[in-house]
Amino acid sequence: MSSKKVLVSGGAGYIGSHMIELLLSDGFEVVVIDNFSNSLVKKINPKVTFIESDIADLEVMKNIFTNHQIHAVFHFAAAIEAGASMTNPGAYYRNNVANSLNLIDLVIRYSPRSHFIFSSSAAVYEAKNDLLKEDDKKNPANIYGKTKLIVEEALVDCAKAHNLSYGILRYFNACGSDWQKNLGENRQVESHLIPLLLRFLNRQDIEFFVNGNDYQTLDGTCVRDYVHVKDICAAHLKTLNHLENAGDEKCFNIGTGRGFSVLEIIKKAEEISSKKLPINYKKRREGDADSLVASNELARKVLGWQPEFSSLDEIISSAWKWEKLLFKQKNL
Repeated sequence: MSSKKVLVSGGAGYIGSHMIELLLSDGFEVVVIDNFSNSLVKKINPKVTFIESDIADLEVMKNIFTNHQIHAVFHFAAAIEAGASMTNPGAYYRNNVANSLNLIDLVIRYSPRSHFIFSSSAAVYEAKNDLLKEDDKKNPANIYGKTKLIVEEALVDCAKAHNLSYGILRYFNACGSDWQKNLGENRQVESHLIPLLLRFLNRQDIEFFVNGNDYQTLDGTCVRDYVHVKDICAAHLKTLNHLENAGDEKCFNIGTGRGFSVLEIIKKAEEISSKKLPINYKKRREGDADSLVASNELARKVLGWQPEFSSLDEIISSAWKWEKLLFKQKNL
Protein backbone atom coordinates (compact mmCIF):
# COMPACT_ATOMS: atom_id res chain seq x y z
CA MET A 1 0.00 0.00 0.00
CA SER A 2 1.11 3.55 -0.75
CA SER A 3 0.33 6.99 0.67
CA LYS A 4 1.78 8.86 -2.30
CA LYS A 5 -0.30 11.57 -3.93
CA VAL A 6 -1.02 11.44 -7.66
CA LEU A 7 -2.82 13.73 -10.11
CA VAL A 8 -5.30 12.31 -12.61
CA SER A 9 -6.32 14.64 -15.42
CA GLY A 10 -9.59 13.65 -17.05
CA GLY A 11 -10.56 11.52 -14.07
CA ALA A 12 -14.30 11.70 -14.82
CA GLY A 13 -13.76 10.01 -18.17
CA TYR A 14 -13.99 6.36 -19.10
CA ILE A 15 -10.41 5.25 -18.43
CA GLY A 16 -9.74 7.93 -15.82
CA SER A 17 -12.64 6.84 -13.61
CA HIS A 18 -11.46 3.23 -13.66
CA MET A 19 -7.92 4.42 -12.91
CA ILE A 20 -9.11 6.32 -9.83
CA GLU A 21 -10.66 3.17 -8.36
CA LEU A 22 -7.45 1.20 -8.88
CA LEU A 23 -5.30 3.96 -7.37
CA LEU A 24 -7.52 4.27 -4.31
CA SER A 25 -7.56 0.51 -3.79
CA ASP A 26 -3.75 0.57 -3.93
CA GLY A 27 -3.56 3.22 -1.21
CA PHE A 28 -2.74 6.32 -3.24
CA GLU A 29 -4.05 9.76 -2.41
CA VAL A 30 -5.70 11.02 -5.60
CA VAL A 31 -6.21 14.54 -6.92
CA VAL A 32 -8.52 14.76 -9.93
CA ILE A 33 -9.19 17.54 -12.40
CA ASP A 34 -11.97 17.30 -14.99
CA ASN A 35 -14.41 19.71 -16.63
CA PHE A 36 -17.02 17.03 -17.46
CA SER A 37 -16.80 18.02 -21.13
CA ASN A 38 -17.76 14.55 -22.31
CA SER A 39 -19.23 12.84 -19.26
CA LEU A 40 -22.96 12.29 -18.99
CA VAL A 41 -22.93 11.89 -15.22
CA LYS A 42 -21.05 14.18 -12.85
CA LYS A 43 -19.91 11.54 -10.41
CA ILE A 44 -16.50 11.32 -8.80
CA ASN A 45 -15.45 9.06 -5.94
CA PRO A 46 -15.77 11.21 -2.77
CA LYS A 47 -12.45 9.84 -1.51
CA VAL A 48 -10.51 11.93 -4.02
CA THR A 49 -9.66 15.63 -3.96
CA PHE A 50 -11.66 16.89 -6.92
CA ILE A 51 -11.23 20.12 -8.86
CA GLU A 52 -13.90 20.83 -11.46
CA SER A 53 -11.95 22.82 -14.00
CA ASP A 54 -10.12 22.63 -17.30
CA ILE A 55 -6.41 21.83 -17.52
CA ALA A 56 -6.23 24.87 -19.81
CA ASP A 57 -6.70 27.06 -16.71
CA LEU A 58 -3.05 27.60 -15.85
CA GLU A 59 -3.76 29.33 -12.54
CA VAL A 60 -5.85 26.40 -11.33
CA MET A 61 -3.17 23.97 -12.45
CA LYS A 62 -0.42 25.98 -10.78
CA ASN A 63 -2.38 25.91 -7.52
CA ILE A 64 -2.71 22.14 -7.72
CA PHE A 65 1.05 21.70 -7.92
CA THR A 66 1.83 24.29 -5.25
CA ASN A 67 -0.80 22.97 -2.83
CA HIS A 68 -0.11 19.26 -3.31
CA GLN A 69 3.11 17.29 -3.36
CA ILE A 70 2.44 15.32 -6.53
CA HIS A 71 4.33 12.06 -6.95
CA ALA A 72 2.95 11.15 -10.38
CA VAL A 73 0.71 12.57 -13.09
CA PHE A 74 -1.61 10.34 -15.12
CA HIS A 75 -2.65 12.44 -18.11
CA PHE A 76 -5.93 11.20 -19.63
CA ALA A 77 -7.59 14.52 -20.52
CA ALA A 78 -7.97 14.63 -24.31
CA ALA A 79 -10.49 14.63 -27.12
CA ILE A 80 -10.53 11.15 -28.65
CA GLU A 81 -12.90 10.99 -31.63
CA ALA A 82 -10.93 10.28 -34.80
CA GLY A 83 -13.74 11.36 -37.11
CA ALA A 84 -14.35 14.63 -35.28
CA SER A 85 -10.64 15.40 -35.39
CA MET A 86 -10.81 15.45 -39.19
CA THR A 87 -13.68 17.95 -39.27
CA ASN A 88 -12.53 20.14 -36.37
CA PRO A 89 -8.73 19.85 -36.23
CA GLY A 90 -8.21 23.16 -34.46
CA ALA A 91 -10.09 21.97 -31.39
CA TYR A 92 -7.93 18.84 -31.27
CA TYR A 93 -4.68 20.74 -31.55
CA ARG A 94 -5.78 23.16 -28.81
CA ASN A 95 -7.11 20.53 -26.43
CA ASN A 96 -4.75 17.64 -27.03
CA VAL A 97 -1.51 19.43 -27.91
CA ALA A 98 -1.53 22.92 -26.37
CA ASN A 99 -3.07 21.79 -23.09
CA SER A 100 -0.72 18.82 -22.81
CA LEU A 101 2.33 21.00 -23.44
CA ASN A 102 1.17 23.40 -20.74
CA LEU A 103 0.75 20.50 -18.32
CA ILE A 104 4.22 19.16 -19.10
CA ASP A 105 5.66 22.63 -18.51
CA LEU A 106 3.86 22.94 -15.16
CA VAL A 107 5.22 19.57 -14.05
CA ILE A 108 8.75 20.58 -14.99
CA ARG A 109 8.42 23.91 -13.14
CA TYR A 110 6.56 22.85 -10.02
CA SER A 111 6.96 19.09 -9.66
CA PRO A 112 10.19 18.15 -11.46
CA ARG A 113 10.77 14.96 -9.46
CA SER A 114 7.36 13.49 -10.28
CA HIS A 115 6.60 10.84 -12.90
CA PHE A 116 4.55 11.79 -15.96
CA ILE A 117 2.54 9.01 -17.62
CA PHE A 118 0.93 9.95 -20.91
CA SER A 119 -2.15 8.35 -22.40
CA SER A 120 -1.29 7.85 -26.06
CA SER A 121 -2.81 5.74 -28.81
CA ALA A 122 -2.27 3.12 -31.46
CA ALA A 123 -3.47 5.84 -33.83
CA VAL A 124 0.14 7.12 -34.04
CA TYR A 125 1.16 4.13 -36.19
CA GLU A 126 1.02 3.51 -39.90
CA ALA A 127 -1.36 0.57 -40.21
CA LYS A 128 -0.01 -2.81 -41.35
CA ASN A 129 -1.30 -6.36 -41.52
CA ASP A 130 1.02 -7.55 -38.79
CA LEU A 131 1.59 -6.90 -35.10
CA LEU A 132 2.69 -3.33 -34.45
CA LYS A 133 5.86 -2.81 -32.44
CA GLU A 134 6.86 0.33 -30.59
CA ASP A 135 9.56 1.24 -33.13
CA ASP A 136 7.37 0.70 -36.19
CA LYS A 137 6.71 3.55 -38.60
CA LYS A 138 4.57 6.40 -37.30
CA ASN A 139 2.12 7.82 -39.81
CA PRO A 140 -1.23 8.72 -38.22
CA ALA A 141 -4.26 8.34 -40.46
CA ASN A 142 -6.16 11.09 -38.63
CA ILE A 143 -5.63 14.35 -36.77
CA TYR A 144 -6.34 12.67 -33.43
CA GLY A 145 -3.37 10.36 -33.98
CA LYS A 146 -1.23 13.31 -35.08
CA THR A 147 -1.96 15.17 -31.85
CA LYS A 148 -0.94 12.16 -29.79
CA LEU A 149 2.31 11.75 -31.75
CA ILE A 150 3.15 15.45 -31.40
CA VAL A 151 2.74 15.28 -27.63
CA GLU A 152 4.81 12.09 -27.47
CA GLU A 153 7.66 13.79 -29.30
CA ALA A 154 7.39 16.95 -27.21
CA LEU A 155 7.38 14.93 -24.00
CA VAL A 156 10.51 13.04 -25.03
CA ASP A 157 12.33 16.30 -25.88
CA CYS A 158 11.25 18.07 -22.70
CA ALA A 159 12.16 15.06 -20.58
CA LYS A 160 15.66 14.98 -22.04
CA ALA A 161 16.18 18.68 -21.45
CA HIS A 162 14.81 18.68 -17.90
CA ASN A 163 15.49 15.12 -16.69
CA LEU A 164 11.79 14.40 -16.34
CA SER A 165 10.70 10.85 -15.59
CA TYR A 166 8.03 9.84 -18.10
CA GLY A 167 6.18 6.92 -19.63
CA ILE A 168 4.07 6.66 -22.79
CA LEU A 169 1.32 4.08 -23.11
CA ARG A 170 -0.13 3.51 -26.56
CA TYR A 171 -3.53 1.98 -25.99
CA PHE A 172 -5.26 -0.03 -28.60
CA ASN A 173 -9.09 -0.11 -28.40
CA ALA A 174 -10.17 0.36 -24.79
CA CYS A 175 -13.36 -1.53 -23.95
CA GLY A 176 -15.21 -3.43 -21.25
CA SER A 177 -16.38 -2.18 -17.87
CA ASP A 178 -16.18 -2.60 -14.12
CA TRP A 179 -19.96 -2.74 -13.92
CA GLN A 180 -19.91 -4.02 -10.34
CA LYS A 181 -18.45 -0.67 -9.31
CA ASN A 182 -20.90 1.18 -11.56
CA LEU A 183 -18.17 2.13 -14.02
CA GLY A 184 -18.19 1.94 -17.81
CA GLU A 185 -18.40 3.96 -21.02
CA ASN A 186 -21.01 6.70 -20.75
CA ARG A 187 -20.03 9.66 -22.90
CA GLN A 188 -22.05 12.57 -24.19
CA VAL A 189 -20.77 11.77 -27.67
CA GLU A 190 -20.13 8.07 -28.26
CA SER A 191 -18.47 6.70 -31.37
CA HIS A 192 -16.91 3.47 -30.09
CA LEU A 193 -18.15 0.28 -31.68
CA ILE A 194 -18.94 -1.89 -28.66
CA PRO A 195 -21.04 0.54 -26.58
CA LEU A 196 -22.94 1.71 -29.66
CA LEU A 197 -23.60 -1.85 -30.77
CA LEU A 198 -24.78 -2.99 -27.34
CA ARG A 199 -26.97 0.06 -26.86
CA PHE A 200 -28.68 -0.67 -30.17
CA LEU A 201 -29.20 -4.32 -29.28
CA ASN A 202 -30.61 -3.43 -25.86
CA ARG A 203 -32.64 -0.27 -26.55
CA GLN A 204 -32.86 0.22 -30.32
CA ASP A 205 -33.14 3.97 -29.70
CA ILE A 206 -30.18 4.90 -31.92
CA GLU A 207 -29.12 4.20 -35.46
CA PHE A 208 -26.41 1.58 -35.81
CA PHE A 209 -24.40 0.98 -38.95
CA VAL A 210 -20.99 -0.27 -40.03
CA ASN A 211 -18.61 2.32 -41.45
CA GLY A 212 -17.36 0.64 -44.60
CA ASN A 213 -16.88 -2.92 -45.83
CA ASP A 214 -14.10 -2.29 -48.35
CA TYR A 215 -11.06 -2.42 -46.07
CA GLN A 216 -8.10 -4.64 -46.87
CA THR A 217 -9.12 -7.28 -44.32
CA LEU A 218 -10.57 -10.79 -44.53
CA ASP A 219 -14.20 -9.67 -44.30
CA GLY A 220 -13.79 -6.07 -45.51
CA THR A 221 -14.33 -4.43 -42.09
CA CYS A 222 -11.77 -2.79 -39.83
CA VAL A 223 -9.68 -4.99 -37.56
CA ARG A 224 -8.77 -3.74 -34.08
CA ASP A 225 -7.11 -4.99 -30.92
CA TYR A 226 -9.63 -4.72 -28.06
CA VAL A 227 -8.11 -4.37 -24.58
CA HIS A 228 -10.09 -4.28 -21.34
CA VAL A 229 -10.07 -0.97 -19.49
CA LYS A 230 -9.04 -2.67 -16.25
CA ASP A 231 -5.97 -4.09 -18.00
CA ILE A 232 -5.11 -0.61 -19.29
CA CYS A 233 -5.28 0.78 -15.76
CA ALA A 234 -3.12 -2.05 -14.44
CA ALA A 235 -0.52 -1.14 -17.06
CA HIS A 236 -0.36 2.39 -15.63
CA LEU A 237 0.54 1.14 -12.18
CA LYS A 238 3.12 -1.22 -13.67
CA THR A 239 4.58 1.75 -15.58
CA LEU A 240 4.73 3.91 -12.46
CA ASN A 241 6.57 1.15 -10.60
CA HIS A 242 8.95 0.83 -13.56
CA LEU A 243 9.69 4.57 -13.49
CA GLU A 244 10.14 4.60 -9.72
CA ASN A 245 12.85 2.01 -10.24
CA ALA A 246 14.52 4.16 -12.94
CA GLY A 247 13.62 1.83 -15.78
CA ASP A 248 15.05 2.73 -19.17
CA GLU A 249 12.22 1.76 -21.50
CA LYS A 250 9.68 4.58 -21.77
CA CYS A 251 7.09 3.65 -24.40
CA PHE A 252 4.79 0.61 -24.42
CA ASN A 253 1.98 -0.82 -26.49
CA ILE A 254 -1.02 -1.82 -24.40
CA GLY A 255 -3.04 -4.38 -26.31
CA THR A 256 -3.85 -8.08 -26.36
CA GLY A 257 -1.94 -8.99 -29.51
CA ARG A 258 -5.08 -10.26 -31.26
CA GLY A 259 -7.33 -8.43 -33.68
CA PHE A 260 -11.05 -8.76 -34.34
CA SER A 261 -13.03 -7.33 -37.23
CA VAL A 262 -16.19 -5.28 -36.82
CA LEU A 263 -18.25 -8.23 -38.06
CA GLU A 264 -16.59 -10.56 -35.52
CA ILE A 265 -17.47 -8.13 -32.74
CA ILE A 266 -21.07 -7.99 -33.96
CA LYS A 267 -21.30 -11.79 -34.02
CA LYS A 268 -20.00 -12.09 -30.46
CA ALA A 269 -22.35 -9.34 -29.23
CA GLU A 270 -25.30 -11.16 -30.82
CA GLU A 271 -24.24 -14.36 -29.09
CA ILE A 272 -23.89 -12.78 -25.64
CA SER A 273 -27.05 -10.67 -25.87
CA SER A 274 -29.13 -13.39 -27.57
CA LYS A 275 -30.28 -10.74 -30.03
CA LYS A 276 -29.90 -10.38 -33.80
CA LEU A 277 -28.68 -7.33 -35.65
CA PRO A 278 -29.59 -6.24 -39.19
CA ILE A 279 -26.33 -4.92 -40.59
CA ASN A 280 -26.44 -1.64 -42.47
CA TYR A 281 -23.32 -0.36 -44.19
CA LYS A 282 -22.36 3.25 -44.78
CA LYS A 283 -19.25 4.67 -46.37
CA ARG A 284 -15.99 4.34 -44.54
CA ARG A 285 -14.88 7.18 -42.27
CA GLU A 286 -11.97 9.35 -43.27
CA GLY A 287 -8.93 8.48 -41.20
CA ASP A 288 -9.88 4.89 -40.31
CA ALA A 289 -6.98 2.45 -40.73
CA ASP A 290 -7.49 -1.10 -42.03
CA SER A 291 -5.87 -2.92 -39.13
CA LEU A 292 -4.27 -1.94 -35.82
CA VAL A 293 -3.12 -4.84 -33.62
CA ALA A 294 -0.46 -4.63 -30.90
CA SER A 295 2.66 -6.52 -30.21
CA ASN A 296 2.67 -6.37 -26.40
CA GLU A 297 5.96 -8.23 -26.05
CA LEU A 298 7.81 -5.22 -24.61
CA ALA A 299 5.19 -4.51 -21.93
CA ARG A 300 5.19 -8.17 -20.94
CA LYS A 301 8.99 -8.32 -20.75
CA VAL A 302 9.79 -4.97 -19.15
CA LEU A 303 6.70 -4.13 -17.10
CA GLY A 304 5.65 -7.66 -16.23
CA TRP A 305 2.22 -6.72 -17.56
CA GLN A 306 -0.15 -9.01 -19.37
CA PRO A 307 -3.87 -8.67 -20.09
CA GLU A 308 -6.01 -10.58 -17.59
CA PHE A 309 -9.36 -9.92 -19.27
CA SER A 310 -8.31 -10.60 -22.82
CA SER A 311 -11.03 -12.88 -24.11
CA LEU A 312 -13.73 -11.35 -26.29
CA ASP A 313 -16.34 -13.09 -24.15
CA GLU A 314 -15.08 -11.36 -20.99
CA ILE A 315 -14.84 -7.98 -22.67
CA ILE A 316 -18.26 -7.94 -24.31
CA SER A 317 -19.98 -9.66 -21.38
CA SER A 318 -18.80 -6.92 -19.01
CA ALA A 319 -19.83 -4.21 -21.48
CA TRP A 320 -23.25 -5.86 -21.92
CA LYS A 321 -23.82 -5.97 -18.16
CA TRP A 322 -22.87 -2.30 -18.00
CA GLU A 323 -25.27 -1.41 -20.81
CA LYS A 324 -28.14 -3.18 -19.05
CA LEU A 325 -27.26 -1.42 -15.78
CA LEU A 326 -27.22 1.96 -17.53
CA PHE A 327 -30.61 1.28 -19.07
CA LYS A 328 -32.05 0.24 -15.70
CA GLN A 329 -30.71 3.38 -14.00
CA LYS A 330 -32.12 5.55 -16.78
CA ASN A 331 -35.59 4.10 -16.26
CA LEU A 332 -35.73 4.11 -12.44
